[in-house]
Amino acid sequence: MPLGPWSNHRLSHPFARDCSPNECLYHHLQAVGDAVCMQFLIEGEGALDRDRLVEAVGRATAASPGATLRLVGRRLVEAAGPVPVQVAPAAA
Repeated sequence: MPLGPWSNHRLSHPFARDCSPNECLYHHLQAVGDAVCMQFLIEGEGALDRDRLVEAVGRATAASPGATLRLVGRRLVEAAGPVPVQVAPAAA
């Protein structure tokens, strides 16, 4: 079965890979400054349906497990469970 974002196929084990030297440096910089993490800001108009957003994030991360990687030792490992989604209050 082909793998890719078009596939509903999921591996029976978590996705994992070695951390590259640049990625390791990025993570070690946390010791000298603010914690670094990947964040996305999505702007738009109208009401945001949090449940639909959580569902969309779930579908996106199922298609690309690399989007959920966490550093474990020197390996990047797919996170277990859903990705946390936080919705900031709308600016006045």
